[in-house]
Amino acid sequence: DDLKMKRFVLGRENSLSEIKLIREQTDKELEVFVHGALCVSYSGQCFTSEAIGGRSANRGQCAQSCRFSYEMIVDGEKINHGDRNYLVSPQDLCGIAEIPELIDIGVQSFKIEGRLKTPEYVASAAQEYRLAIDKHFSQNDLKPIEIENAKQRMATTYSRGFYPGWLNGVNHQELVNGTYSNHRGYEIGRISKTEQNQITLELSHPIELSPGDGIKWSYLEKGQTIEGGAQIYSLHKVSAKLCKIELQRDIKIQNNFVGAKVYLNHDHVLKKNLLKSFTDKNQFKKIPVSFKIVVEINHP
Repeated sequence: DDLKMKRFVLGRENSLSEIKLIREQTDKELEVFVHGALCVSYSGQCFTSEAIGGRSANRGQCAQSCRFSYEMIVDGEKINHGDRNYLVSPQDLCGIAEIPELIDIGVQSFKIEGRLKTPEYVASAAQEYRLAIDKHFSQNDLKPIEIENAKQRMATTYSRGFYPGWLNGVNHQELVNGTYSNHRGYEIGRISKTEQNQITLELSHPIELSPGDGIKWSYLEKGQTIEGGAQIYSLHKVSAKLCKIELQRDIKIQNNFVGAKVYLNHDHVLKKNLLKSFTDKNQFKKIPVSFKIVVEINHP
């Protein structure tokens, strides 16, 4: 009270039960981080970037050393983790499913990461969380399928995989996937067949794809993760969960692509609509303004 604080910004390590306990102990505003990149270390306590490259993460110069690939040596022997080479690279935080409980606890502000991200990323996250908040206040919370669809839309703009962070407690084995460290998008299926510059994609769930969308594939070869990606040139829908996709001709499609996981990491229609949301004046939020003008003779 002596410092006249109005709001406490809670560390990302707090669980829902801990946030509730904090809420019961103070009447100050609470702000909680709900979406974006996570640090594998406790907030403000990472020294690897400083130790490896002389850049202090605690002074805003983090070199993202948790996103590097590492080997694990135990008693002098290297442990084989298969394709899990990114041993300390956490998935991104996505707490959209926890929004109703956070509101009911009494959290006043939700923080979405925007640093070093595209305007489309920020627009997508802000739209989806705004909808989740409004739905809760109208007593019509997002259904599980709607939450999954929201995650899919956000993941195509940027995602290292989504996880609710520490909101539901500590589980590092699930938090850190270990197979990638950068944007992959949203997993949509696997490659079941290849021929020349064409792949047959077996979808894990029905999804609308169109020419111009971007996909990424990933498979394991001799213990190493091999990745590739391209824009969809054309496609033919065989069934609800099977489609043939033609890629640009300079992409060398190989037989070992079969079985590779496929991710949607660029939705050109979604990107176009997101772009409109912050460039089209007709879509700008308008706030009514009232004002009074007083004019006096011989005064400017």
